[in-house]
Amino acid sequence: MTLTSGEPFNLSLFTILVVEDNHDDYLLLDHAFKKADFSGHRKHARDGVEAKAYLAGEGSFANRQANPLPVLIIADLKMPRMNGIELLAWTRKQPVIKRIPFVMLSSSGSPRDVTAAYESFANSYHVKPSRLEDLILLLKHLRTYWFKASARPEVPENYVPSKDSACE
Repeated sequence: MTLTSGEPFNLSLFTILVVEDNHDDYLLLDHAFKKADFSGHRKHARDGVEAKAYLAGEGSFANRQANPLPVLIIADLKMPRMNGIELLAWTRKQPVIKRIPFVMLSSSGSPRDVTAAYESFANSYHVKPSRLEDLILLLKHLRTYWFKASARPEVPENYVPSKDSACE
C-alpha cells in the first residue's frame, strides 16, 4: 500500500518513525500522539544510528513486513552516535527514502540549529513545547498538515535500499 496524493487513506495503517534518545521525552511524545488522535504505528529509534538501520532495513529491521518504511520521520536534533542533522543528511542522499517528510523536533530554538536543519533539507523544524497541551496541539497541526493538507510523493512500502546506498 502506498500513500499518494488524492487517495483517501487510513493513517492507522501507516508507520511513523520517531527518533528520540531521551526515554522520558519519548514517553511524553507517545502520550501526546494518543491525546492528539494521531494514529499510526509508531516505531521508536533511540538515536540516528538505529534510525538509519531501520530506514536501510538492516539487521533486526530487515523484515519490511514488521518494519515498513515510515510515511513520516520525526527526529530529535541532539542525540548520541548520530544526531538529527547527520541522520537528515543521510536520508536526503538515499533514493526513495529522501522522499519521506522529515520533521525536526528539538528543545533547541537556536537560530544556528534551525538554519542547519533547513540547510540539510528538513521539511519543518519545531521547538518542543514545554507544556503537554502545546505538544498535543503541535501534533494535531502536524497530522493535519502532513496527512490532510499536503500532497505526498509515492514511497513503496517494501522498498529496501541497495547495500551501496545503505552504508554511505
